[in-house]
This record gives sequence, C-alpha cells and structure tokens, in this order.
Amino acid sequence: MSLDFWTTTSEFLDISVLNDFASSKAGISIEITPEENNAWLMMATKDGPSPAVSVWGAFSVEPEDVEECVLEVVPAAKWVWQINVSMGAPDNSIDVAKELCCFLAKKGKGAAYDLQEGKIFFPRPSWFSRFRPAKRKVVDVPPVRIDLIEIELFLPFSRVKAETAQELLDILRDYCPAAVPTRFGLFDPLQFRLEPGNNKPFIRLWTKELSTKHGGSFYWKAAAPCLGGHVFFSDRREDPPNPPSSYMRQHCLKLSFDGRALVPEAQWTDIVIELFNTLAKRLNAFYAVCYVIRDAGLEQSNVVYLTGKTESYSITSGFWWVGLSSIPTWLTWFGPGYAELVAPHLTNCQFVKESSPSGIFLQMGPEPMNRDQLSDFPSLPDSLKRLDYKMHAEIIPQVDLI
Repeated sequence: MSLDFWTTTSEFLDISVLNDFASSKAGISIEITPEENNAWLMMATKDGPSPAVSVWGAFSVEPEDVEECVLEVVPAAKWVWQINVSMGAPDNSIDVAKELCCFLAKKGKGAAYDLQEGKIFFPRPSWFSRFRPAKRKVVDVPPVRIDLIEIELFLPFSRVKAETAQELLDILRDYCPAAVPTRFGLFDPLQFRLEPGNNKPFIRLWTKELSTKHGGSFYWKAAAPCLGGHVFFSDRREDPPNPPSSYMRQHCLKLSFDGRALVPEAQWTDIVIELFNTLAKRLNAFYAVCYVIRDAGLEQSNVVYLTGKTESYSITSGFWWVGLSSIPTWLTWFGPGYAELVAPHLTNCQFVKESSPSGIFLQMGPEPMNRDQLSDFPSLPDSLKRLDYKMHAEIIPQVDLI
C-alpha cells in the first residue's frame, strides 16, 4: 500500500526547489532520477541513505484535473506535484512527505491535498473563514452506469510507423471528429493538448512510445460521446521475457464510446460502424472487433470499472497475439492472414456485410448487441482460437509476412 499527496500551485517551481527543502531538514538529501520530472527524498538511516519519498513534478494541470475544494483555495491552479510514500519506507516518511507538500504550497502559492482522506491539509482554514458561506456545495455523485462500446483493433507489428499516427488523425477527423484526441499523455494529469493545425506533439509521443523496447503506450480524451482512446505498442526486444511458445507481435488500438448515444436508429450507430470499418481497412488491422461492456461506470467522462458489476470482456491475453477470441462480438473484421482462414466457414453467412481480398466484415445486427444477444455468432474452428484450456491457438498466421 502507498500513500499519495498532491500539491497544486499557481506558480511554477523548478525541481531544484527540492534542494531548498532538503537543506532545511537534517538527514534529508535529494536524488534526481534519470526519469524526467522525478526525484527521491533520501532519509538517513543506520544503513545509509534510504529512499523515503517519491516526488513527481511539476506537471501542468487544467481546472478539470483539480478537486473542487482545491480550486476554492487555488482558483488559478496551473501546476501539480505528486508525492508518494510506499510501503516499507523509513519511519517518519509520511511526516516528511507532508512537510514537503506544505513547503511547495507555500513557495508556489498553492494547496496540499491528501488523496486518502479527500481533503486539504494546507493551508489550514482560518478561524473567520469557517463562518463564510461556501461558494459551492461539493456533493459525491455516484458513477452513472452505462453500456460501454469498445472498438479494438489489432495491427501488424511491422506495419505501424510514425506515419500511422497521422493516418489515424486523418480518419478520425473525416469520419468521427468527436473522437479526435483533445488531451493526451502517459498519465494523469494529461500533459499534452492537440491544438488545431498542429499534429506534431501527438505524432512525437506516438513515435517515442512506439520505439520503446519493452512496449510503450499512451491514452487520450475526446469529445462526447467518444470517451477517448488508448494505444498499446508491442514489445520490441529480440528475446522478450517469458513469451508463449507460439505467438505473434501486435499493436493494439482502442476507442471507447458512451453507449447511450447509440440508441436504435441513432445517427451515432452508423458513424461508429463506418468508423470501425474504415479504421480496420486503412490501418491494415489483421483483426478488429467492436463489442458492448455492460454496467461500466462513468464519472465526469472518465470510465470506471465497478467491482462485481462491470462486465469482463477480454479479447486478448497479455501483450502477445495468441489467437482469435472465443467471445462473440457485435462487429468483427478479419483482415489479411485471417480472412482466407475463416472464409470457408462464412459461406452464405447472412451477417457478412463485406468480403474482399483485404478482409471480411461481419455485422451481427443494426444496433450494438451484448454478449447474451449474440447466440447466432458464426462458429469458427477451435484451431484458430485461444481457448481456456490452452495457452495459444494451434494456427496463428504470421501477418507480417503477408
């Protein structure tokens, strides 16, 4: 278990401010890590300096990233420091972490917030402020339960390039402008914004994560009813640790939509179907699916999975491609490598909407269908599937060679 504290400030503080804090505390030193915007507060122990507090920052924030109670204190919030104390840290690490939060808040004209307790611990409210009327009442609102519509595309390892990012943005702008990324990054708060006419930051991050040896990723937010997207790049190491005995490298691209917009005869249903079909073809997906996750939670446009309620829908197993899923899906695309394998089993299938050398497009119904409504999904050979009793399918086409 770890404890997390955030200090939100209106003024920028360089990471060198940590040296000022350390110099004011006996037994505390600073170690800057190779990772950008990260440092450790080291605490003197009998065995020598020991990592006590992890510090990340400063990261830019926007009002939507900040708790309402913090905005009451720091209305011009622009920066955040994320402070973490891990289990097993030296004694008094929590006290040191809170002292650092207060130090940063004083220096940067901000406030320190305890994520565990959900309240500000610096600055303390003055005696007379307790008698002021609250500017707004903060009410805990439970997540809205929705059907989540997920598009998931699996792309050949060698076909995804830096240019693929531009192709993705072009498709989204042409077929579904609401799905164009607004903010994007590796973690919250998202550090980048896609400005009109400037795709370079998005392409730059795509290229950086694509080249990461162990497999990078990043995600983005979009406009309703699109809730955002995520891309997971394949491990690039020649000898990756613990791979299955048979597998294929693949990249995965996901887009999420609020199912409330895809009601019967709604325009958004046609938009999502056309977007799915276009993405699968133009991004050279060897396999793609669109499915319904029931009872997902939605909190201020953020998807949350409700324990014991949200449906589990696992299309892949880990980072590797080990065969087709045995789970039926509303929309399915069989691209190069798989089209010729499944074609004999889809002859005269009423759900095949398109069949060409580039792939086969399967649509089970005019509106989104959940798993219980897909009993008529065509039967495909078990030799192509990743089943519960085996680690991988018997047949995995090497689509990079096609």
